Amino acid sequence: MPERLRTLIDLGISYRGLFFSHQGRQFPLPMMKYLRVVTLFHHKNITELPDSIEELILLRYLDISHTHIERLPNTICKLCNLQILNLSHCQRLVALPRDMHKLIKLEILNLSCCGCLVALPRDMHKLINLRHLDIARTGMMEMPLNLGKLKCLQTLSTFIVSNSGCGIEELGKLTNLRGSLSVLVLQNVESPTAAEGRNLRNMKYLENLELQFEGDTNASESHKIVLDSLQPHTSFKSLTIDGYGGTSFPDWVGDASFSNIVSLGLQNCKFCCSLPPLGQLPSLQDLSILGLDGVVTIDRQFYGSGSTSIKPFGALKSLRFYDILEWKEWSPFEVENEGRAFPNLRDLSIYDCPKLTSGLPTHLPSLVELSIYDCPQLVASIPRASSLCKLTFTDCNTVLLNESPIGIKKLSITSCGKLELPMHLNYSSLEILMLDGCGFLKSFPLFPKLRLLEISDCEDLESLTVGEQHEQDLLLSQINIRRCPNFSYFPQGGLRAPNLKDFTIYNCKSLRSLPEKMHILLPSLEKLDIEDCPQIESFPEGGLPSNLNKIIIGRCPNFAYFPKGGLRAPNLRKFQIRNCRSLRSLPNKMHILLPSLEKLHIIDCPQVESFPEGGLPTNLNEISILRCDKLFASRLGWGLQTLPCVRRFEISGKSEDAESFPDEGLLPTNLTYLLIGYFPNLKYLDTKGLKHLTALEELEITDCHKLERMSKDGLPASLLTLRIDGCPLLEKELERKEEEWVKIAHVPNKYIGWMS
Repeated sequence: MPERLRTLIDLGISYRGLFFSHQGRQFPLPMMKYLRVVTLFHHKNITELPDSIEELILLRYLDISHTHIERLPNTICKLCNLQILNLSHCQRLVALPRDMHKLIKLEILNLSCCGCLVALPRDMHKLINLRHLDIARTGMMEMPLNLGKLKCLQTLSTFIVSNSGCGIEELGKLTNLRGSLSVLVLQNVESPTAAEGRNLRNMKYLENLELQFEGDTNASESHKIVLDSLQPHTSFKSLTIDGYGGTSFPDWVGDASFSNIVSLGLQNCKFCCSLPPLGQLPSLQDLSILGLDGVVTIDRQFYGSGSTSIKPFGALKSLRFYDILEWKEWSPFEVENEGRAFPNLRDLSIYDCPKLTSGLPTHLPSLVELSIYDCPQLVASIPRASSLCKLTFTDCNTVLLNESPIGIKKLSITSCGKLELPMHLNYSSLEILMLDGCGFLKSFPLFPKLRLLEISDCEDLESLTVGEQHEQDLLLSQINIRRCPNFSYFPQGGLRAPNLKDFTIYNCKSLRSLPEKMHILLPSLEKLDIEDCPQIESFPEGGLPSNLNKIIIGRCPNFAYFPKGGLRAPNLRKFQIRNCRSLRSLPNKMHILLPSLEKLHIIDCPQVESFPEGGLPTNLNEISILRCDKLFASRLGWGLQTLPCVRRFEISGKSEDAESFPDEGLLPTNLTYLLIGYFPNLKYLDTKGLKHLTALEELEITDCHKLERMSKDGLPASLLTLRIDGCPLLEKELERKEEEWVKIAHVPNKYIGWMS
């Protein structure tokens, strides 16, 4: 029976309280007194718990995370056997019960991401069995007094130093802490001597440590004393120092005795003038330096003592510099011993260092990826690295590819107007090339192993070419060319790219034609998207590849005709033609040559007069005809009744002779969705055209300003959703809830303009 349940996961919710439903009966939660485990997570409609929760005296585990609960009843503090309480992500929780300390068996309390929670109960130190306390990303400004008495505490996500509450001296008493700890608001240490003797050296189980100061103040001496006093045990693995206001770091930062440290971050230490000797940390693998505005030169000190037996940064794999605004020079370790430093570095990133002019390491034997962003004054050569395969440059005008990057597989260049890309170098391994805003290009060769090509905003680019030495098939699978106003032509004879699947050309004003022999040379092409190319008039002679499943032609005002024999694309599923004002007809024999077509969208093609002879493919399930007035005028000859699969139909236009719609027999009988919009003189819906739409579920009518009434006999009984917007006369009639309202009263979901 439910009354004797031990575990309950996912409850039903009632306005009268919490209930569990079983075989048609409802059991109030307090009746189930044998419950040990209750899980209510992700129930957004829980805003409170009943006072009677106290009756679950055997409860050991309670999870109400991700709910909208605002407060807990004080009676919850009578759950004397409760061991685990999960309140994480309760973003509306503002306070905990004042008697929380009575939960004497509580071992785990998770309050992470409770953003409105600003304080813990003052007697929290009486929870003597508490082992795990997570208060990360809460709104708390201070810790409760005497927190150091929680001798069993093993994990504490965050310790917040307070002027008036719990001071830094309490932290030193929690010697059993392990895992991760963030010590925040360290500038609140009342005096530098308050931290003396309160270091973290006794916390030998601690692995990850964050030390954070707030504010933007140069407090060199006091901050240095505090940071020096918080020297951790040498066993820890990860360190982050954030907001430190000193001009130099204490000696322990970078000391070789910290042989286990793997990850280190120095962030927003704006007054530091030099970096500590981090090169002598033997296990350091990940180093991030951000916002050290006082650093002008990274010099010999950065590498360490210079012992001949130690290679500086011997284990380092990832090195990142961010937002070092005054940094100008990076001095090499030893010119005569190139390669001794950073022997295992794989990833080097430099972001937003606007004054950096020189000094990239010349030899990084293990480097795989190099990224340089927004360093406009940098004049340097790419480090020698036989394993280098990914290069990314953004706003770096004069970084030089001075040697053949034999192993380069990915090259990305953005907004580098003066960056040189010598064409005589060997790019035989290049697979991904992304160029954006590069003014140096006029003609670009397609390298033999290139698989992805993206070129955008290269104003001088005129052509793509294929070198004589690369006459074999290209490996390209995707080409994307955007906003290249002078791009005019593809390689003569066409693109021999049998693996090309995705081909996009956007806003290339000078391009007059697509590649030759596409139907032969691009047999795998699946998607073709041509937009904003005003010079293109048609597809190439011979047509398109038969494997296409999606074609989009948009804003090509001179595109006038399709090949005479039609488009032979048996796998085509979506065909969209938009804003092609010179086009007069659709492809011939669509009903035969496009047997798989499912979606047909014809938009802003005012010269198209009719569907082709033979009609449309019978597999169509979605048709949109928007602002095609000549085509709309021939609607009685559309023959849509022969299309058994059409479920969605959209029609709009400026035709002034349409006072009623739809015409009798015009629309397919199996429609489930119908959109009617933007008819300036439409006055009423035609009963004869609607009555046979017995499967219609959704009807949307928009911007028909003269529409006054629905159809005479109302709307189909099958209709579930009705949307009307921008139809002021009809909306006014419906607002009266008289005759016109009666016609739509049966529709369960109504969205009328005046309702919103």
